[in-house]
Amino acid sequence: MTQNSKVAVLVFGIIAGPIFLLGLLYPLLPKTPMGWLVCTVCGVFVGLWAVLSAFFIAWLQRQQRFRFLCQSTAVAIALSLGCGIFWLVLDAQSFLAANFSYFSR
Repeated sequence: MTQNSKVAVLVFGIIAGPIFLLGLLYPLLPKTPMGWLVCTVCGVFVGLWAVLSAFFIAWLQRQQRFRFLCQSTAVAIALSLGCGIFWLVLDAQSFLAANFSYFSR
């Protein structure tokens, strides 16, 4: 992977992270500027976490020694990403309820 493609993937993670997080929170939308800021920062965090996890898992796939350990580590990284996203969505729905409201047409 070239340096330009790595930068493109990182930028994609930064842009797609907040969109993905807002999609997970769909009926809830931020109603205050603080809610938008927290949602955007958490989304960027999720996007970067996903991209860096993918880079690290791809690096682990190229390792020839300790194959089982590399596979176990890749599974642990993927599970941590899923648990982290679940925690962020749960946190946004329960603890930040004052900054979010339900979408109405």
